[in-house]
Amino acid sequence: RSSISELPHSVEVSEGANGALLTVAARGALDKDASFIWYKMGKDGISYPIDSFFVPQPELLGLYVHNACNAEEDFYTSTLYAMDITSAASGTYFCRVLDVDGAELDSTAAVITVK
Repeated sequence: RSSISELPHSVEVSEGANGALLTVAARGALDKDASFIWYKMGKDGISYPIDSFFVPQPELLGLYVHNACNAEEDFYTSTLYAMDITSAASGTYFCRVLDVDGAELDSTAAVITVK
């Protein structure tokens, strides 16, 4: 059975900053490279994957995702990093985790504020 950690409620960062922002940890039958999809909530109330054409591409937001796994403990992490983050990255994010059996789990949402 898969499980997922909760995100913090909010994080504040200065424009142009670099470093880890939000990390989701999960256990279960996961694929490190395919199981984690990060979403940004749109003003229309619909959530869009950050790599979709509905939101600026991650590099325009100044964001990138790094996934890692500890195979011995069946423990995975997906971290949303700032890399010269822009004000366009301000918003609400969550991570959807898909396990290889088709189960979907969503992390809590967290707000990134770029000042």
